[in-house]
Order: sequence, then C-alpha cells, then structure tokens
Amino acid sequence: MIIVKLNGGLGNQMFQYAFGRRLTIDRKTELGLDVSGYKDDPKRHYSLDAFSIRARLVTDEEVANAHFRYGFFSKTADLWRKKIRQQFYEGFDEKLLSLSDGAYLDGFFQSEKCFKSIEGLLHQEFALARPLKNAANAVQLKIMATRCPISVHIRRGDYVSEPRFKKYYAAIDPDYYQRASEYVVKSSGYDPLPKLFVFSDDIKWAKGNIRFSFPTEFVSNGEIEDYEEMFLMSTCHHHIIANSSFSWWGAWLDNKPGKIVVAPRFWFASRKKDEDDIIPAEWIRL
Repeated sequence: MIIVKLNGGLGNQMFQYAFGRRLTIDRKTELGLDVSGYKDDPKRHYSLDAFSIRARLVTDEEVANAHFRYGFFSKTADLWRKKIRQQFYEGFDEKLLSLSDGAYLDGFFQSEKCFKSIEGLLHQEFALARPLKNAANAVQLKIMATRCPISVHIRRGDYVSEPRFKKYYAAIDPDYYQRASEYVVKSSGYDPLPKLFVFSDDIKWAKGNIRFSFPTEFVSNGEIEDYEEMFLMSTCHHHIIANSSFSWWGAWLDNKPGKIVVAPRFWFASRKKDEDDIIPAEWIRL
C-alpha cells in the first residue's frame, strides 16, 4: 500500500490523490488516505468522497507502520518526510517516481507531470459520486444552453484574511480578469458573444469590484457545494482561473478539444518560487 497524507482543501486533496493513485498503478498496489490532519482543523475537511475515487481511509496503526519503513526510528522518518515536503512542496521531481510500495507521501505535488500518465483514469475517478442538487443543476442547464460558456474563478478568502497565506499567495488584481476575458473572447472567435460564469469564495466582493465587458452570471451561493462548483466549471468551454488549485482542477477536468485556459502569470506572492511545473504548457499565462 502507498499512503498519502491529505492536506488543504478540495483542490489540494485532488493533487495528492492523483499522484498517489499514479504510484499505485505503477506499483500495482492499493492507495490509502491519511486524513488525521483534519481532526483539529475547523476550516478544512476530507472532501474526496464527492468523487468516484479508488482508495480507502487508513488507520493510525497503518500510518505508523508506513513511517517505520523509512527508518529504524520514527524521528528518522519524520526528518525524511520534512525533506520531501520542503523539496517537492509544489511541483514535480522524477525522484518521486522511484518511491516504492509502502511509501508515505506528505506534500502537495501540484503538477500534472505527477499523474499525466493516468489522465484518462483520473477523469473517471473524479466523476461525481452523486447527482447535482437543484441549485447546481439549474446552473448546469444554463451553461448547456450557452453557445460559449466561460468559467471565471476569483479566489480571495484566506489569501486576504490570514497572514500565513498572504505570505505565499496574493489575491489576483481585478485587471487580470478583464484582460483574460478579452483574450478568451477574441481567441475563441465566437459570435454572438460568450457568457461568463463567475465562481468565487467571496462572490459579494466579486460583484462589487470586477467589471466585465461581456454577459456575466455570478454563480456561487450557499446552496451550491464546492465540488458542484468545480464540476460546473469543468462543463464550460473555456476557463479563466485564479492562482488556486480549485480552479486549476475545474479547468483541467474539462477534456473538450480546443479549450482555452488562462492562468495568472505569477502563482505565488514570492517571485523566488519555481512555478514552471504548476501550469500546463498549453495554458496561457497573463
């Protein structure tokens, strides 16, 4: 068994699952999910049960055994895990692919290079495990009735409210969304004009601070679940994402040919971090 420790929200959990799943396919073994980190987290919770994944939650004993495989002492294992987290926190390194059965993964692995080889399988396993609720279904019908629907994701939340996040991430300037929408509309070549479907964890702020030149519907509300929003994003034809793993997956799960995805030029607040592995080569950075 390969065990992956889940951290963060839905998008980050999907990155962690995807890489762990890729390794289990390569090693012909099963995937275990360590969700112990959510026991004392009032803001985050295990979210992958919204999808048709192939993994099981592991016990504390199984986690302890996985730690032990990496050294004679648990302290050695902890030092090894910290090194992996620091070195491979966001992106990809081929050394990770040499990990053997019994590995315990603790990181974020934010790159499709970690799981590109099982792309088709992940599209199946990230299919919704239950039907959309009424509010989300109503939005899906609107998206389906639109000739060229474009998803727009605006991430704020802890990026602007929590110092520990502000250190690493910066909320994207409203000008980005105007430029990105104009780029997508021009590049898509659709007539009549496309329609923007806006998703945000602060939809009130989005309505009051961002002006679009095209027909727009602000989607997010308390009645639509986060996994439903991600699914709705994926049903659009083109995508304008934030520096957010949530909208990254909303765009990536769209497998329609000819899609246009626009991402921020800078993913992190610090320009010193290597961002090359996060954004797929065919996506546009503005």
